[in-house]
Amino acid sequence: CSSIDTGPVAHWTLDSNQDAIAADSSGNNHDGHMDQYIPTSESPAPFVSDNVDSYSFDGTTNHYVNIPHDTAFNVGHITLSTWVKLSSTTQTEGAGIICKGQGGGGEKWCLDITGGRYRFFLRNGGNVYAISSEAAITTEWTHIVATYDGVNATIYINGKLDSSAAFDVPMETNTHDITIGCRQLSDGDYDLCVN
Repeated sequence: CSSIDTGPVAHWTLDSNQDAIAADSSGNNHDGHMDQYIPTSESPAPFVSDNVDSYSFDGTTNHYVNIPHDTAFNVGHITLSTWVKLSSTTQTEGAGIICKGQGGGGEKWCLDITGGRYRFFLRNGGNVYAISSEAAITTEWTHIVATYDGVNATIYINGKLDSSAAFDVPMETNTHDITIGCRQLSDGDYDLCVN
């Protein structure tokens, strides 16, 4: 999340296994936490991969990072930037990379995987405005940027413009948390997870 005027609203590097905290390095104190984290001497952080420079999500229900809502996340434009390395090109339909809101009409914005492609969408007035990447998902490290400037939505893959569309609608707000690695369904479960 970022604001053109003030810089990043939040920046989660997801490269630490300190006490199950997903630290916000923007200086705005929007720290998240790893759900269902129980520290033990054998496994200091269940989502950290062998390479301690990244989190590893296993695609199972309720394994995600949760960032508590803050009014700073209710924005009129947004840029989401992330690196992903999927374990397989077979992903759960709608697997959430980073989302704000609860399914069944409550998600206000989301970057997920649908139809073997990256998709960015937002909701307004009960309508869904979505854009999908032309590029298919891969198992290689991939840099994804999704933007919305209040009029146009874009997806960049590895630094190159992949797709764009005009939405021209205001972004709606909510008080729901942000999740990384899963989407929350309308029944409350977090089970559309990235692997």
